[in-house]
Amino acid sequence: MIDAEQPDDAFQEVIELTSAIGARFSPRNNLQSELGLSSREMAKFWEVSCKFLKQKRFSEAADAFLFLATIDPQNVGYWLNLGMAEYGCNRPSLALKAFGMACIVDPDNPAPHVYAAECYMAKEDLNKAVDSLKLALVDDIDRQELTVIKKRAMDLTKVIKNFRS
Repeated sequence: MIDAEQPDDAFQEVIELTSAIGARFSPRNNLQSELGLSSREMAKFWEVSCKFLKQKRFSEAADAFLFLATIDPQNVGYWLNLGMAEYGCNRPSLALKAFGMACIVDPDNPAPHVYAAECYMAKEDLNKAVDSLKLALVDDIDRQELTVIKKRAMDLTKVIKNFRS
């Protein structure tokens, strides 16, 4: 579990660990296979992690998604859900780091930018929130699954604009 007293140090260790894992393992030789975890077992971890998140057991969800992201740092879903769990734990700085990792893994995905904007809004940094929303809306990516997230970005942009008026 990440120590609330020193979250930045703990998260930095995770980033360094995932970088080391990425350098050591190829897609065919990954940490999942090294640990002997089957796809079925990984799916079960995912299921339980999502259940924690849905039940608002954010601390447990954060631990579970951190485990998954360490096992497979190339899975954007793990990073996004880790960010949401950290946000639910009222740790927007850690959530921002997880969303940053999601941006690295899937640079064309606007979701981490939208979630980051919400974190910046919670931190009352509207300028960075606006910048994140601009990044979410920069590409006209025509992926059906992103329609809802793009709408959320536009809605948040309006909220900030109205707040500033």
